[in-house]
Amino acid sequence: MKHILNAWNIIKLLFLISAALIEPITHFVQAKNSIDQATHLFNKANP
Repeated sequence: MKHILNAWNIIKLLFLISAALIEPITHFVQAKNSIDQATHLFNKANP
């Protein structure tokens, strides 16, 4: 039983780490997309 609990704790820990890593990456991607869109609009407005 102790082994199962230990494995579950490791899985939970990995899940928390991956969630912590995914969040900044998605924010970065969203920010980059926003910048790309703004640049595109700016270039269209100023030929």
